[in-house]
Amino acid sequence: MFYYRWANNAVYTLAGEPPPVRAPVPARSDAALTPAAFSERFAALPLEALIEAAVPGWTQLTVTLGGEASEPLRISLDESPGGQPQAVTTVTVFEDGTVETATFDALSTGQRARRLLRFLHTGEALGIGGQIIATMASIGAAVMVWTGLALSTRRLILTPWRRRRQGVRNER
Repeated sequence: MFYYRWANNAVYTLAGEPPPVRAPVPARSDAALTPAAFSERFAALPLEALIEAAVPGWTQLTVTLGGEASEPLRISLDESPGGQPQAVTTVTVFEDGTVETATFDALSTGQRARRLLRFLHTGEALGIGGQIIATMASIGAAVMVWTGLALSTRRLILTPWRRRRQGVRNER
């Protein structure tokens, strides 16, 4: 669903909203927000205090760089030990120190469904039980691959070899 447009569109369609239009990926420019540009632009701001005021008690912080340097800074703050998309808050910090927060509940139905599916896919959304199910499915898939390889090896390689060997015995 993450890499196939038709599956992603199906999630939004089932949620009753139009799929988002993907913008073409812009070529990386010299004005991209790099770590050096980030520290230069936001060094004067008390980022730690702004973030703590916006989402107290966060446990994981994710900053994504690479957009245009003129864009505001977007930070994802996770308040859970992981695997709970409803506990992720997006904080947008502007150069003037203004902070906007967007919680999981503020997302559209399609966006919430897509985020939940990501964590269901890896088994994280259901806790340890979901992770055990995902692990068992992975082990089952690996066993099926091994079985397929073993059977094809037996049929394609060993059978002709055995026929040749039996043919040599019959001629003696």
